Amino acid sequence: MVEKRIRNSAAVRGDEIRARELELAIGKGLLRGTQLLVRTPSLCLPDCNICEQACAERHGHTRLRLDGAQVEGFVVADACRQCSVGAECVEACPEDAFERTASGILLITDRCTGCGACVAACPYGVVANVPLPQQRAAGGPLWALLRGTVSKLRGQPLIPLEPARRTHRADKCDLCHGYDDQACVSRCPTGALRLVAVEELFEL
Repeated sequence: MVEKRIRNSAAVRGDEIRARELELAIGKGLLRGTQLLVRTPSLCLPDCNICEQACAERHGHTRLRLDGAQVEGFVVADACRQCSVGAECVEACPEDAFERTASGILLITDRCTGCGACVAACPYGVVANVPLPQQRAAGGPLWALLRGTVSKLRGQPLIPLEPARRTHRADKCDLCHGYDDQACVSRCPTGALRLVAVEELFEL
C-alpha cells in the first residue's frame, strides 16, 4: 500500500493537470469524507435539474448544487462532504446536535436549536438554516383575549404567555439517511449522477 501511494504521488507530481485537480480537491474539501456525489456532464440533459427538484421534494428544499469542482471529467456536486475528521460544523455546535452513523454520515439531530453556529462554521457553505414547518398558535377565545390584552399593555415588562418556539433548524445533505435511496441519484433519468467512493476519483 505504501509503495502504491508513493507511485501515485510521483505520478501526480509529474502530471500538471492532475496536480491542479488534487490541489483543487484539497481546497474544496473533497477528500475529507469517504463518498462524493458526482455527475457526468455529457450525460446531463440541458436545463434538466431533476436531481435538485427531487431533493427539494423529499426534504422541502434542495441540499445540493450541481455546479461544483470539475475533476477527472466529472463535476462533483456541491453538498456536505461528511467530513470524517475535524468537521467544523460539529466543533462549532453548542448543543452537540451532530451524530455520525456507522457508515460515516453526519446527521443533525433534534437537539439543534437553529442557532446558526454550524452554518457560519462550514467552510464550504453547504449547511443552511431552514425554517421549521409553521406551528399553529394556541387557539380559542381565551387565548385571543389574552393576546389582545398583552398587545394593549405593550411596553410594560410581562412574563411570556407561551414559551419561545424554535423557528429554524440547521440542515444539510445526509445522503438521504433513513431512505432506501438517494432521491437525486434515483430520479436522474440518464444516470449522470452517482455516488462514488473518494478513492475512485483520487487514488491516495
